[in-house]
Amino acid sequence: MRRIMPVFLLLALVGCHNRRPSGETMIVGFAAPEYAGKQIHNILIAAREGDIYFRDQLERRMVTSIEQDSGKQTQARTYLQMFPPIRDYPQQDIDEQIKRAGVDAVMFINVTGSDVNTSSGWGFSVGNYGGSGGSYARSARFTRAIIEVYDPSNHKIMWKAEGDLRVKGSSQKSFDNTASNLARTIAGLLRRDGFYPGLPTKKSAAH
Repeated sequence: MRRIMPVFLLLALVGCHNRRPSGETMIVGFAAPEYAGKQIHNILIAAREGDIYFRDQLERRMVTSIEQDSGKQTQARTYLQMFPPIRDYPQQDIDEQIKRAGVDAVMFINVTGSDVNTSSGWGFSVGNYGGSGGSYARSARFTRAIIEVYDPSNHKIMWKAEGDLRVKGSSQKSFDNTASNLARTIAGLLRRDGFYPGLPTKKSAAH
């Protein structure tokens, strides 16, 4: 006799299958045609939005993911490490220090949402949350991410990714999961597009 699965168990399994993890990201990325085959050896990561904690978490997670995914063939550093937030830095000083450090790519991380302002293009200006002087609202609902990688020698865009962020809940864990998932996704897309020296490309799970 064929055994019939209880209805409550079937519904539970369906619910688990359809449940999306906290901090899901859906991102697509594209390389500029003139930078196809470009290899990045030293990249600077700059998060533009939010308070110091928010920016630090995004930048650190991106550094870790890029170095792990590239087998440390690409070195990465955070903007906050290179330019500690203790004073203002003129753009000319930033450009000169980036050149001296041998940075050959700069990544800008931009997020948008109901209480988040954002910017795009080359530049290191930092936005605020809701005009609150840079304080990060823990209840923020991020809806979009725009990641831009620029050539610091001429300020031309090399690569761009854009897509949805889905933060479920307002807990710190939800935010941390989103930051980590975003970093892993972007690192995988950079490898897919051949930016890591000496490594074969691989199909990314991010779309």
